[in-house]
Amino acid sequence: MIQLDIIDWGIWLFLAVTVGLLMYLYQRTSNFPGSPYLVRGYLLKVFGGLSFALIYIYYYGGGDSIEYFRSTSTLNELLASEPGTYFKLLSLNHEEAQPVLRNANKIIFYSHTAEEWFMVKLTSPFIFLGFNSYLGVTFLMSLLSFFGSFQLFQLMNKILPNRMGLVFGINFLIPTSLIWTSGLLKDTITFTCFAFLCSIFYTILYERKWRLFHLLFIPFIVYITLNLKAYIIISFAPWILITLLFFTASTIKNTVVKYLTVPIIIVIMVASGYLGINYMIQNNQEYNTENLFSKIRGFHTWHTQLGGSAYNLGEMEYTEIGLLKKVPAAINVSLFRPYPWESGSALVLLNSFESMCMILLVVWMFLKVRLRFFKHLFKNPFLIGGLVFCLFFAFSIGITSYNFGALSRFKVPLTAIFVFIMIYVIHQERISKSKSEERIP
Repeated sequence: MIQLDIIDWGIWLFLAVTVGLLMYLYQRTSNFPGSPYLVRGYLLKVFGGLSFALIYIYYYGGGDSIEYFRSTSTLNELLASEPGTYFKLLSLNHEEAQPVLRNANKIIFYSHTAEEWFMVKLTSPFIFLGFNSYLGVTFLMSLLSFFGSFQLFQLMNKILPNRMGLVFGINFLIPTSLIWTSGLLKDTITFTCFAFLCSIFYTILYERKWRLFHLLFIPFIVYITLNLKAYIIISFAPWILITLLFFTASTIKNTVVKYLTVPIIIVIMVASGYLGINYMIQNNQEYNTENLFSKIRGFHTWHTQLGGSAYNLGEMEYTEIGLLKKVPAAINVSLFRPYPWESGSALVLLNSFESMCMILLVVWMFLKVRLRFFKHLFKNPFLIGGLVFCLFFAFSIGITSYNFGALSRFKVPLTAIFVFIMIYVIHQERISKSKSEERIP
């Protein structure tokens, strides 16, 4: 177990205050959309990171985050003693690294699977920059997550202008999202990559802004996400395809041409999507068909042993048809569970509070909007794709997690998007009613 001392707290305070002052100065001298919320968002993420660290140290007494810190610290020790070995290891996969680590007399717990070893190598610079302090590296992770959340915040401001405070709350005030994206975990990095992908995709499609930065940055963040959590990219692909489909259809003004070309566009995009997603799955060792069912079965066995926060979806058949039968239950557990009576710990109780709020939000939305939900949503192709992503992603994690603790981390990429879509539709309904009332003499 990691013990925090005055040096750890000193490093954390130094980094938090230094960056905070820079944020404050930048906010005072800048005037861009969302700039008044810059420091507030930063402070919330710093608080989320500190909460994350204290939970892992004093509540869990260990876990993934602590092991990543130890594993990466062990790898970094080689830079001083055997720099050649250190740089060699950065270029090796997890299987190739084992004999090199044995020769260097180094035992790295997270070096035996592809995703974990990639994470260890990726976070090596963060450990150095964090002065080899767990609180130091946690701060850097919370800072990284802040940039991701702020990207989503600015993106949602473009879609729903004049509701900046509400959009800020969606991105920075959901407790589990705030905490689980602010520490040393794969979820922090993949969430940040996901946020930038969403923002860049919208910028290119709607604002027609192509930059060299985009061409260089997109492959970089896709590569990182594929190596850490490939299912995020697999789930994001339908978002892109559905958005392009509806966006293209909306640009065709001639009704005859639209009816002739839209079916062709649908066939092309569906075929492209199927081939592209199938290629990613079959070329990823952990997600190809041969290993998928054993991976899911392993999740079900392992995660149900993680204390009192386990859940199940009933009797499971590990076949394609068996998984399809569980689509409604998997989506439900990702979006609306745990229920309060399923809480086996304080953190799961917090998750249940958020789930109940999600249920109330959806019920409220349908009571106010009803079937006009689809009418309002279809006005925005980007959000149509976003809803498809949420449902696809909810199924993917709901069918595999089988533990509410793990699920609360896995579902972070969809939480803000789903809540925003509900709020957007409610807002559009209000605008529609206001215009109707204005037309009444």
